Amino acid sequence: MNMLLTNLSTSPQHFKKPYDTDYRELLMDICDQLAETAQFKLCVCDDIAWNVDVRTDLAVFLEHVPSAINSLKLGEKTIISLYEQGVETNIILIPHHKNCYITCEPLIEWARTQWVPKFCEIEDLEHLILKLEVFLKQFLALSPFLLEYKEINEWLQAKL
Repeated sequence: MNMLLTNLSTSPQHFKKPYDTDYRELLMDICDQLAETAQFKLCVCDDIAWNVDVRTDLAVFLEHVPSAINSLKLGEKTIISLYEQGVETNIILIPHHKNCYITCEPLIEWARTQWVPKFCEIEDLEHLILKLEVFLKQFLALSPFLLEYKEINEWLQAKL
């Protein structure tokens, strides 16, 4: 599994937190600002980039990264659910000893009837965790002010 953010010519500007904001709204706000120039590349199970965008898919992907990292460190199965219209796929990560088996499962009912479960990728578990951590740090470095928000710190600790 590979993920990459490119064309980062602008950094999101500081914004005022709305009264009822949770971490997902903060992520969406940042991704919305990044979408003007940035590109999000995600490849799972092969080298072909998925049709993902920065505005929505990046925010949804990021939503799951801290809990995925924590689960993998504990040796537990985890799912990164790209539930937004378009991708609608679960990326299933199953640690096994020093490896991680990766497979995908469609969320759309009609696609599931034609889907044959198989492990499409095997990665070194520590390497996968490191890739996820580096990706998350790269995103947070674009908007260091995000760490001022309690909701973001709870999300990073996967307490939600």
